[in-house]
Amino acid sequence: RKTANYSDWANRFNGFLGHQPLTYADTAYDSAYLLAFAIGWLGDKPITGAGINEGLKQMVGGIEVVPGVNGQAVGFGELLAGKPIDYDGISGPLDFDVDTGEAPADIDVWCVQPGGRGFVASGEFYDATQEVVVGSRTACEPELNSN
Repeated sequence: RKTANYSDWANRFNGFLGHQPLTYADTAYDSAYLLAFAIGWLGDKPITGAGINEGLKQMVGGIEVVPGVNGQAVGFGELLAGKPIDYDGISGPLDFDVDTGEAPADIDVWCVQPGGRGFVASGEFYDATQEVVVGSRTACEPELNSN
């Protein structure tokens, strides 16, 4: 599902690479940022799985950080000063539950196109904040034999 941060990022992506981002490019981008921030938080400590896990816990409850050059500076500055950050990614807010490691997120509902032609966003999505499916299914072809 496209977030507020997605459109600007997709335009920069297209300008740099000459095509629109592919499916899940936004989540890969956010994953790279989170990993870099978690490793950066470690400072001089050894890079271990447990250390990265502790670093990811620092992505909760601090100043909002949006991806991009300015966000990098703010994020690393806060983390190196011993302060947490709140990473608001391209794929959406990543508000981790430090007990479970989960970051509830909106989930787009896709439709399978007849004849195996691929997938398309339906117009509905699971809203993680409200914990319900919202929107209206406008992009899918009507079901065959729906009597």
